[in-house]
Amino acid sequence: MKGGNITILRALPGFEAQRQAAQQLRGRCGVSITSSRHEALRHLRDWVFQNEQFHARYQTGDVSIELVGELVGRLASHAALPQRRSAPQLFQEALLSGCAETVERLTTFGASAHLPGFHAAAVHTLQELRHHRVSPGDLPTDERRAADLACLIDQLDRELERHRLSTLSHRIERLVDTEPSLPQGLSHILWIGEDEWPPIFITLLDWLVRAGCKVSVLTETHPFDDRFFVAEAALRDAFPDAAIKATNAPVRPIHAVFAADHVAETADSSVGIVAAADEFVEVEHAVRHTRSRLRQGVAPSDVVLFAPSLDEYGPLLHSTCVRLGVPVEMDYRAALLTNPFARFCSWALSAAVNGSLHAVA
Repeated sequence: MKGGNITILRALPGFEAQRQAAQQLRGRCGVSITSSRHEALRHLRDWVFQNEQFHARYQTGDVSIELVGELVGRLASHAALPQRRSAPQLFQEALLSGCAETVERLTTFGASAHLPGFHAAAVHTLQELRHHRVSPGDLPTDERRAADLACLIDQLDRELERHRLSTLSHRIERLVDTEPSLPQGLSHILWIGEDEWPPIFITLLDWLVRAGCKVSVLTETHPFDDRFFVAEAALRDAFPDAAIKATNAPVRPIHAVFAADHVAETADSSVGIVAAADEFVEVEHAVRHTRSRLRQGVAPSDVVLFAPSLDEYGPLLHSTCVRLGVPVEMDYRAALLTNPFARFCSWALSAAVNGSLHAVA
């Protein structure tokens, strides 16, 4: 078996770097471009369809664009593992809600196990534990709470097994226990679009390298401060011998995303002035800085974000905090029908008034 390797491609944020990284693989055979994020692959797939050379190879199967779950499924099939479909998060929430009475009886969660947001929070927590390969017993919490989390894991796993479903983390765990081997027609992987590299993905990367795969990982970097994007640090720690290269993306995105005078000098060293091209980058910088402070031990209640107008910045702050996992509390006005549940209720009322079967469907 030929030895694989991993290359870390450093690039400025934006699609241009992804296109350049894909271009570097144009002469390679058996290429898979993968990510856990639909939106990252969607943009790259649109570009591939417009590129005559890549599109021809895509049609023959020599180049594939697939989610990590689809790639893992291909590898699991080659390893002759039982095929199990990954249950989406909403489906996991529904399965766990069916166990609410059992959870109430066996844990200290009590009646809260029936609350609407409980199942979403529970599934998110269990997902984080799986991604970071942490068992409840390893958590710095009391024995009773660890037992409650273990009960949630057991109930969800039972329901997944009963419906012959799985999760991406479970499928990766089973795959890395097999002898590393690649299916025919797969030799290079370009992994893009990740904000962080949890241990479960690091484990998969290590298995791919041992299987003889040439893996290129695209990571975002800041033009002035390497600490701005922290995902690369986890990769460097896990693969100290990895080659680190810069993509050949044009300089233009630097000025399109970050202002040249990014930090202004002030008399007070505790104050930093950061210039951003627009409100999107401004919010991204603020929330990422907040996340770094929280990871240093600062309590969420001790951090305050000020914005000129919550009508404009509220949705941006909320979506960015959700995406980056930063707890946030705010009160901003939004159009009622932007809420999916409100739209559903509106459609249900419309169906009841109009008697339309199409509206009911």
